[in-house]
Amino acid sequence: MRVVTGLTQMGAVEAIPALEAFSRAQSQQAQVYHDKQIERLRMADKSDGSALKKQVEDMQTKLRKLEGQLQSLQAKAEATEKEND
Repeated sequence: MRVVTGLTQMGAVEAIPALEAFSRAQSQQAQVYHDKQIERLRMADKSDGSALKKQVEDMQTKLRKLEGQLQSLQAKAEATEKEND
């Protein structure tokens, strides 16, 4: 329960899916506690949406990085193809 409480206090909205899975494996009493904590996380995120914004920003950064890698690989493939012709 300490981990769940800590994540709730941190506002770790990204942990909600893991907390839900963890909760299902616990006793009914623990599930009630976890569900309340998960709901607190959801409500905190709804008030400012900061966690969701951060996730979007992180995904955009990863996408830009992957696009750069893809362009680099495409350029290498084209160069290799021209050498083989």
